[in-house]
Parts: sequence; C-alpha cells; structure tokens
Amino acid sequence: MLPQRSGSDEVRVGGALKSVQVPAPASLLGAIDELCRSLTLAELARDAAVLTQKLIPSEEVRVLLRTADGEIVAGSARPSGSLDSWAAALLEQAHTSSVVATHGQLLAAYIDVEQENVHGVLGVSIPEPDDVETRETVTALAQLVTTCAAHLVGHARASRVLVDAQKSLGKGLHDLRTPLNSLRLGLHLLEPGLVTQDPAIVQRTHRAVDRMAVLVTEMFDALHGRSSEGA
Repeated sequence: MLPQRSGSDEVRVGGALKSVQVPAPASLLGAIDELCRSLTLAELARDAAVLTQKLIPSEEVRVLLRTADGEIVAGSARPSGSLDSWAAALLEQAHTSSVVATHGQLLAAYIDVEQENVHGVLGVSIPEPDDVETRETVTALAQLVTTCAAHLVGHARASRVLVDAQKSLGKGLHDLRTPLNSLRLGLHLLEPGLVTQDPAIVQRTHRAVDRMAVLVTEMFDALHGRSSEGA
C-alpha cells in the first residue's frame, strides 16, 4: 500500500500565497477520486499535486495553472524556486499538450485547455527524469488534469450562461406584470360600455387576462424556486 500523506500544501491563487490543510486520501483510488471531484481549478491543482506525489517518489512537485482570472500554483517546492521558475518559463514557450520537457533533474508535462484559455505545467524533481515509466506517468497525469480542467471551466461557463438567461427571463416576466395590470384596469373601466354589446366577450377577455397573469406569476415563482402553493 502506498504511504498516506497529509500536511500543508501551498496553494497560491493570483498574488496571494496561503497554506491549506490537505487530508491524505486513504488510497491511490481515493486520491484519483479527489482529483476528479475537484470543484475549482485551485482544488484541482492541489489534488493533482497530491496524486502526483502518491505516484512518483518526488519531494518537489508543482502544478502551475494560468487562466484568464490569474495564476494558480499548488504543491511543494524547494526554497531555491528552481522548479517554479522553470515551470513558469515553460509556459512562455510554444508547446502542445503532448510535449514532455526535462531540465537536469526536472521533468514536466503541459496542461493545455486551448479552447478555455487554461494553460499549465505539472512538474516534478526526480533523480532520473529520463525514466520512460516516470515520463509516461507524468504525461498521463497532465492529460487527466487537462480533462478535468476543461470540464470545470466548461461547466462554469455554462452555469454563467444559465444564470444570465434566468435573470433575463425573470426581468421579462416581471416587466410583463405592468402591462397586464394596465390591461386589467382598462377592461374594468371599459366594462360598463362593452357589457351592453356582448357580455360573453367581456367575460372571455377577463378570463384570458387573469389566466395570463397567473401563468406569468407561476413562471416567475418557478424560476426563483418558490412554491405557488405556499405563496
């Protein structure tokens, strides 16, 4: 069984560096599950660093992500910052997600979600960076992080679109109440003159306006999660 690991991992979002307590998953499958269930890119970077250290015997791991909202750094690195500076330099170079880079004892694979404008590097410091199995492991991890990042960012974008649509629909339904109230008031004012001509038409028009008002209210309440029975 792989050794459990717990302790403080660095997670930096933007310019703020903070230390968060990372409970060690009970197993390798637990670490993979944590990674796949990450809810934010910061969590994803942290969980990717945890999983990397379970799979690769390295005391120095960095996951660097650059997004439209800023930079996220997670993992553990030596005070020298050699892995950090090298990973940052890699992101400035042209690359594809399948490329693995080495520099001395440093090994890294790219994380690249091009359509979502998320780019990153998963880097480690190991005695033998040219080991084929280790290179394949780092590449597979980077590809897994890429897939998870694409899902997270895509889901967040879809959620924002849905929220915007709900706001627009809610505003439209709210704005419909004003002309409906005006129409209802106009019918009441005109009713004495219209009822002498055709009372049935007046009644049908009243029912139609009332029904429309009920539908607008029901849709507005449903949009905001309210119960029409409790209203």
